[in-house]
Amino acid sequence: MIVDFRKQQREHPPPPPIHIDGTVVEKVERFKFLGVHITDKLKWSTHTDSVVKKAQQCLFNLRRLKKFGLSPKTLTNFYRCTIDSILSGYITTWYGNCSAHNRKAVQRVVRSAQHIIGGKLPALQDTYTTQCHKKAEKIIKDNNHPSHCLFTPLSSRRQGEQLQINQPNVYDCGVPASLASLVPALADVCNNSQGQMAYSSLPHTQPASNRSVSLTSLGGTEFISFAKGRSFNNELYHSWVAPSLQSDLLVQFWIRSTGILPSDCSLGWKVLDIQLISPGGRITFKASNDHSKWAVSTTGGGVDGAAGWVCVGDINRNEAEEKRGGGTVCLQDATVWKAYRTAALECEMCGGGTSGCDVDVEDARHYQGDMKQ
Repeated sequence: MIVDFRKQQREHPPPPPIHIDGTVVEKVERFKFLGVHITDKLKWSTHTDSVVKKAQQCLFNLRRLKKFGLSPKTLTNFYRCTIDSILSGYITTWYGNCSAHNRKAVQRVVRSAQHIIGGKLPALQDTYTTQCHKKAEKIIKDNNHPSHCLFTPLSSRRQGEQLQINQPNVYDCGVPASLASLVPALADVCNNSQGQMAYSSLPHTQPASNRSVSLTSLGGTEFISFAKGRSFNNELYHSWVAPSLQSDLLVQFWIRSTGILPSDCSLGWKVLDIQLISPGGRITFKASNDHSKWAVSTTGGGVDGAAGWVCVGDINRNEAEEKRGGGTVCLQDATVWKAYRTAALECEMCGGGTSGCDVDVEDARHYQGDMKQ
């Protein structure tokens, strides 16, 4: 069997026949390997049709057992030993890539068995998720597995803790039961009801008011995540992010809200509100026309002095959002920093007035004094 995904296969000559000991190896479009029907197009209709046919034959026996008066518990055990083993056989191989039509056909068998038994049966999607998780755990533990290098184990039990601190009002969220014990913090966020967090699986009963953590992407890029809750009761950038990054910041946010906080040059850090933006070329627009929320350091940093900070978040600089959960994620990268830094054209100076965003801290303070005089 030859799998060929080239778009213009007709323009290419067919591959020459393969010989083993002088005998031509037969070319086929499909074959059965360890009970799984594989085709040269990697489509799974043939396999799902075979699975459904076998499982439906077992449904006959399930109906007969029910007529004999067997209990739902016994019927469920029969289902798991026969029908479920057929439907979920090597499910990690084919279920994720089969069509929605094929999935519905297989799931109909589950619904039929459920109707016969009169009790709830696990959906195939949940079975697939559970099996994939178990398979991944085995690969991670086996250093000799060919796919071991593709997995980077994470401290999964801590995933969702930053969201917990944010205390979000969750519109829709779901964590499969098979994963809830592995990500208790994320599960608790999903159990949020009308803004009241359920911290049932955590050792503490209330989240911290704020916390910053380092994050690393699969590609090795480092980020810093800042998360604050309602009890933090302070402005995000001037009171926390700027001192933590040891950098002055230019901040873009939605300035059409009420209670906007002015630029602040106190406490040794300059946090200026951006007023005019240019994403490139001759395009410019006022900050009042932009709903994005980001911050950029005034100067570069890092080893070469070119990698400044860029932060993207969900908090505006206004009085109301001092008491709202949220945060920002920051990255130190020369290319990204240059793109954001050059986009900030004009900023509000400390004390009022607008000028170019290239003003340093002392210039901003002098400007503030001039405005007062």
